[in-house]
Amino acid sequence: MCVGLVSLSNGKVVWGAERSLLDTVAAFRSRGVECRVILPRAGGVLDAELSRLNVPFAVVDYRWWMVDHKCPIWKRWARVAHNVYASLRIASHLSTWGCDVVYSNTLGICAGALAARVLGLPHVWHIREFVGEDHGQEFILGERTSLKLVDRLSKVIVTNSRAVARKFETLVDPAKLQVVHNPVRVAEPTEAQVKAVPEKTRFRLVLAGRLGEGKGQDDAIRATSELVKGGVTDVELMIVGEGTPRYRKQLDEMVSESGVGEYVRFVGYVDNAFPMIQSGDVALMCSRMEAFGRVTAEAMLAGRVVIGTNTGGTPELVRDGVTGLLYTPQDIPALVSCIRRLMNDRVRANEMGEAGRAWAQQYLSEATYADRMVGVLTKACGPRQVGEGFLVSR
Repeated sequence: MCVGLVSLSNGKVVWGAERSLLDTVAAFRSRGVECRVILPRAGGVLDAELSRLNVPFAVVDYRWWMVDHKCPIWKRWARVAHNVYASLRIASHLSTWGCDVVYSNTLGICAGALAARVLGLPHVWHIREFVGEDHGQEFILGERTSLKLVDRLSKVIVTNSRAVARKFETLVDPAKLQVVHNPVRVAEPTEAQVKAVPEKTRFRLVLAGRLGEGKGQDDAIRATSELVKGGVTDVELMIVGEGTPRYRKQLDEMVSESGVGEYVRFVGYVDNAFPMIQSGDVALMCSRMEAFGRVTAEAMLAGRVVIGTNTGGTPELVRDGVTGLLYTPQDIPALVSCIRRLMNDRVRANEMGEAGRAWAQQYLSEATYADRMVGVLTKACGPRQVGEGFLVSR
């Protein structure tokens, strides 16, 4: 079997979208499925990685079918027309490759689904986002119309958490929905990456991920400020990641106004955040609405106890009081209480971290993900096609 994968992005750095695509390629290939990839632009991190893996790919300029609410009408419809044209180019590549099924790596793009319809191929749509709640965007065609198209153009609709499935189950055929949690796949850190970890001098809180208003870096800074004001000075917050200069400036001003410059460190973007997470005592996941939480999963694999928000997909990973602690977003006193609890009982914190590691290794493994995704292909294409030698191994 040959699967044509359509990627969300191909940026200069590796974010969740790129990692998810590579995870899926690895999963399919581990089960003998041939992969071909369509990228929206050249010159990003995926070019070199796919070349290294000997995975054929092509570049077609397609766009998101979601926009910021301020986007003018003419730009919206220009994007719709552009994606229709792009879908024909994608269809040409898929036909040349002889693909049997088309897979869209995110809800953010529709060109792959349109191309599959042109060719009469089964299509799998992988939803990894809430759209408005986490990315602050909206569908160009409106939510109801767009989700009707998602339903009509897909044989199977995969979500990366039960929370995401619950949002969309009333707008698509629930029989098509299948929840598949992302795998935990961590690259072995290089010597340089390990040496880049700042020296640890206090009880370290680590918050890794893209800097953004919905990611909760402000919660972490405010909680650190409250701890210091309350006399807890043996604490430090390390924020790993980058975002827009405007938002970074807001965070810098918050740190300055709170007087916690000595206790907060911005590390910036790193290729592999795992050694940074390992250096901490506690990993924070403060997102207002996280669909899954790759960083949460990586922290669990590192054996670090996680304090996360009780929204989105995070509670599916972090069991309150078992593998970590949960709090309500923007409830700073509750977050402070969670941090104090772990600082005061480090034995229990380590126990929860180890419980999280054991759970992640069992339920978020690459093998489990591969088996589930092969099941998705079986559902999309039918057991007869899957069983007739298209899959080299099971």
